Amino acid sequence: MKTCEDCYHFVLLGEGKNGKGETVEVGNCFRYPPVQQVSGGSAYPIVGAIERQCGEFAPLTKRKTTK
Repeated sequence: MKTCEDCYHFVLLGEGKNGKGETVEVGNCFRYPPVQQVSGGSAYPIVGAIERQCGEFAPLTKRKTTK
């Protein structure tokens, strides 16, 4: 199963906990623009737990390289 960690739009932040208290790798998803927060700021979504995947997987192998 593909996960956020395998996606081109994922940037690792570190380890976190899912709803079951299990340790998972979490990071920011840069697939869409940042979302507005109640506090007035904005932020990119924090993702990583398998049960919270966006469903728009873009594999790392399609990443463009700069020369």
